Amino acid sequence: MKKKIACLLLATMVGLAACSEEEEPSNTDIQDQAASEGEETEEVHESLEDVEVDQESETDAEADLEQTETDSVEELMKQEPGVYHGEAFDEEAVLEEVNNFPEGLTTQEAFERMLQLLAEDFREEQDLFESFEVQFEELTEMPKEGQAGLEKEESEKQDLNVQILIDASGSMAAEIDGKPKMDIAKDAVQAFAADLPAEANVAIHVYGHKGSNQTDGKEESCSQTETLYPFNEYEEEGVQSALDSFQATGYTPIALAIEEAGALFPEDGENIIYIVSDGEETCGGDPVEATKALQDSGVAAVVHIIGFDVNDEERQALEAIADAGEGEYFSADNEEMLDETFSKESENLELEWLQWRNENILKSYEARTEQILALYEVRNETIQRGYEERNRIVSILYQVKPDVDFDIHEVRDLAHERRETISDYIETKSTELQDKVKEGTDERQEEIRRNALDDGK
Repeated sequence: MKKKIACLLLATMVGLAACSEEEEPSNTDIQDQAASEGEETEEVHESLEDVEVDQESETDAEADLEQTETDSVEELMKQEPGVYHGEAFDEEAVLEEVNNFPEGLTTQEAFERMLQLLAEDFREEQDLFESFEVQFEELTEMPKEGQAGLEKEESEKQDLNVQILIDASGSMAAEIDGKPKMDIAKDAVQAFAADLPAEANVAIHVYGHKGSNQTDGKEESCSQTETLYPFNEYEEEGVQSALDSFQATGYTPIALAIEEAGALFPEDGENIIYIVSDGEETCGGDPVEATKALQDSGVAAVVHIIGFDVNDEERQALEAIADAGEGEYFSADNEEMLDETFSKESENLELEWLQWRNENILKSYEARTEQILALYEVRNETIQRGYEERNRIVSILYQVKPDVDFDIHEVRDLAHERRETISDYIETKSTELQDKVKEGTDERQEEIRRNALDDGK
């Protein structure tokens, strides 16, 4: 193109010089010469424009070559794909482009031009590698309705808080089969507390243990309830010491006991009350309203009632409390029935959590399998595209005209190297992400076990 412009300029100068040595031209000659010079000037302008276009094309091509040259595999994966990548592949069009490569290309330059035509698109996979996060479904709703429930919030473990309210009114001094009901209740409570999940917080609250069941002792008995074992993990000696510290004495202030015990629940966690009583309220309080107020307070403790050796009227009164507390009423007429009731409740606490734990651990395994399989699929598809890119480059190289101005074998070797680089990178990233999924699964399952409150059972 530059030779063409020089020749045109030289011809113009020679023409002008020749004219200056000849006789003065006629008007017609001048007009013809002006027209001719105008045409030559237009040709020069057009030629200069062609040069500018060619220079712009060369600049763009150089910029594209610089873009494809990189020592970073990550940057390589982010590069724009070739014009004829994937389904856009057109063998004839590519072959024509390669046969028209400019002369004097180095091996690297020829290879980069091949990539401008045939490089596959790996940007989506690189985005995945950089942004991948292990995903799990939300944990299923934790057991509740009296079954050691707690609702998981913001991945923080919440506690199971169990308060046992014991009726120590004078009627509990009566005997069943020669054993005081108070002693039977204490033994049953001790066994129940011992069988609670090891991480549960347990408290023992007593009412009716002050004053007496006589008229002159009513005011004192009806005005006092007491927590003898504050919320803590179960400790046998501490619980036994609390149980040994009172005897059956006074009246039955159930409403006051619910109010005062309810105020002791912590803000977080699932709260459950078990009330062991052999009779109804005798201090003028309204335990049903006290239970409803507890439910509306934000504590929302589930209230279960164990009616111990009660008549029909007393049973109905106690059932109403359980209904208000969204709990259950259990009937126990003797020591065996009381022990069986507590034993079943303890088993239910563990069974519900075992089911919850197993269900969510299974879901975590399923999520792990799905994500690992998805990563395998991405790995295989991406490596396959790398092979297709390499194969297309090699196929075109073996079809180009024999007089191309670059070494096709050296370009082929670069295509092999690129394919191996991409494959190795994909293998490495895929393995790293699979390990990340496995580690995430282990952490998830540990979280589930911690929340299950089942002491490793």
